[in-house]
Amino acid sequence: MTVTTSVPAEVPVGIITQTSDEAGKAADYTLTYTTLNPVPSGGSFVVSYPDNVEFSGRSRICQVSVNGSIYAMTCSVSLGARKITMTNGLTIDVPADAQVQLILS
Repeated sequence: MTVTTSVPAEVPVGIITQTSDEAGKAADYTLTYTTLNPVPSGGSFVVSYPDNVEFSGRSRICQVSVNGSIYAMTCSVSLGARKITMTNGLTIDVPADAQVQLILS
């Protein structure tokens, strides 16, 4: 995962939860991590996903949760690059060492 700010960083995800691990069944994902650098208001997130995760190409609902507040993001999926880009919606400055959840449903 990459967080795009003035100081981009590759971020190891601490916890990944999904609503289903049944093959072929749709699932919602929550990726929880701790920020390495501050993320300014308007920052974006890029999530790479492995070959064993499939997306249908339909619109995804993407949200960011910080300190219990949820921010709706614009989400675009690049099936070829296997990346999800989350932009436009983070309206607060997130400090370094903050717990953030990326919610994909």
